[in-house]
Amino acid sequence: MRFKLIFVDPVYDPSGADRNDIKRHLLLARQNGIECKLLSQRLQANNRVVRLLFSLLFSFKLMFFCVCYRAISKRRALVYFTTLNPYTKYFDLLITKVCGFEIIAHVHRINKHTKRLAMPFVDYFFVTEKCIKDELILLTDRKIFCYNFYDNEFSEVEPNIVKLRGRCTVAFVGAIRKEKGISEFLDFVEKSHHKRLDFLLQGEMVDVDSLTDDRINDLVRNGVLKFKKGFIPADQYVQVLAGFDYIMLPYNSESYYCRGSAMIYELVDLGVSYLAPNIGVFKYYADKFSIGTTYDSLDGLAEKIMENKSSDFSAARRYLVDHSYKEKYQEFIAELHMD
Repeated sequence: MRFKLIFVDPVYDPSGADRNDIKRHLLLARQNGIECKLLSQRLQANNRVVRLLFSLLFSFKLMFFCVCYRAISKRRALVYFTTLNPYTKYFDLLITKVCGFEIIAHVHRINKHTKRLAMPFVDYFFVTEKCIKDELILLTDRKIFCYNFYDNEFSEVEPNIVKLRGRCTVAFVGAIRKEKGISEFLDFVEKSHHKRLDFLLQGEMVDVDSLTDDRINDLVRNGVLKFKKGFIPADQYVQVLAGFDYIMLPYNSESYYCRGSAMIYELVDLGVSYLAPNIGVFKYYADKFSIGTTYDSLDGLAEKIMENKSSDFSAARRYLVDHSYKEKYQEFIAELHMD
């Protein structure tokens, strides 16, 4: 039976990774002959009251669409919420279900709100990582689709080799904000700058208080940290990233306990190792392929990363390709048709 996919994207101020995911969803569906529609909210505002008002407006927009669609068509349609948590509201799921739609929810992260929000309404779940699926299985008996968005786009780049006998460069790149662990990165710089490690910070300040700003300036003045303001230019991105020995991803453990990271895919292509908390997807790939070093504490981390350790980036690439949307999307569509 033919069906229609209606993508609902309630995210405001989305990152590049979020936008790319949505584009891939739409492109893949259309390439497989699925009729699609996208309902999205785009808001460039920091004021919470304004965001709340636009969020409510978006909910009414969704309700109006659902009611009108059902009034003129009895055709099977699935509503695909591109981000279940924290942007999707209970009301959005309720009105969608009341109007007789099946619901697919993309779970980017699992936390205390996931079960409360999703379980009464969601028919299918979608995740990008097996470790997230393994956690979600404990919460639901609904069908869970799992494939990643690995593109193998930098596969022609010569893998980087960590220079264990000389100095290593540890970099923090991208959005400089609290959730991404900027404070922990600065803690590591302060603890380890004298241990054959060079540190570089490159990106844009997004959510940084004055204390953190002062710490960065002090470390730069003392010559233990290089700071390049601004995101890496697109035409230099591959070359710059491949030149680092380690990318530090000291992400907030609570936010990323069960959450994916597109940065890992890029690092796998480039043969660059990562440093990250011993949780979720970081632990999974570090344990399976030794492509990263995870930690429970910053104490002893500098010595740990200087150990001569064999990383299997080629095996990691093969694994990602085998579990990518390019390989698995046909199975996803076929199972929806069967149901």
